[in-house]
Amino acid sequence: MPWLPEIEILKKKLKKEFTGKKILSVEFYKESEYYLQVRLLEYELTNKHILNITRKGKYLKISLEGGNNLIVDLKVTGILRYFSEKLSINSYTPMILEIDNGYLCLQNLSLRYISSIPTMQLKNNQIFRNLGIDPLSNKYNIEIFYKATNKRIGMLKTNLLDPSYITGLGNYYVDEILFLAKFHPKKEISKLNRLEIEALYSSINKILNESINVGGSSREEFCYLDGSRGRFQNNFNIYDKEGKPCPICRKNIKRIFIGGRGTYICENCQK
Repeated sequence: MPWLPEIEILKKKLKKEFTGKKILSVEFYKESEYYLQVRLLEYELTNKHILNITRKGKYLKISLEGGNNLIVDLKVTGILRYFSEKLSINSYTPMILEIDNGYLCLQNLSLRYISSIPTMQLKNNQIFRNLGIDPLSNKYNIEIFYKATNKRIGMLKTNLLDPSYITGLGNYYVDEILFLAKFHPKKEISKLNRLEIEALYSSINKILNESINVGGSSREEFCYLDGSRGRFQNNFNIYDKEGKPCPICRKNIKRIFIGGRGTYICENCQK
């Protein structure tokens, strides 16, 4: 399940490996119900050099000569792998880009989640215009976070999962952030004072950076270009640990549901 730390790491790997290289050919899985939606991308991508690779929230943006940008949203299942030999195109591997001496393959994701957007249209495109704070951006700071948080209402957890407030925080990251901040996930966000908002800001930064430092989290199938996996899932304090002792107070961790999502808490530590 790639979230913001994993997408940031993947972006850096893609940027290092492919910037300046040429897409020699493109192949899409023709049996996909979304093939007609993407087939014109074959002409837009083929024989184009990759100028840069960045991201906006969880969206990867591959900028090409000629003014187009390949946008990829890996959702919660997608993987990008790089192979020296070509794989068979199929429903599991629905897109293959031949780049220099290898093949960049999109796996475990519908073609529905890739698109091409001209650079001039990026700013106002519906994909990006409603995205909230990017906590890994160089422009992100406590004042921006404080101002955005002061406008919110509702439970902390549901807000932290809302990409119009803050982008790229998946379920397990939010549980770990709230545990570190010692906030109950049902706590009303509008009642946070300045010191509590600063504590939340600090916890977000710490959890995301700790994850990046150990290669992100590789739960289920997720891996990077070469098949390598992250290790942050081994550092979880609370997520997926129902019935186990809290690492701080030793009381049992409980699982509750908020908005249909399993949520792990220590009711003794988190208020």
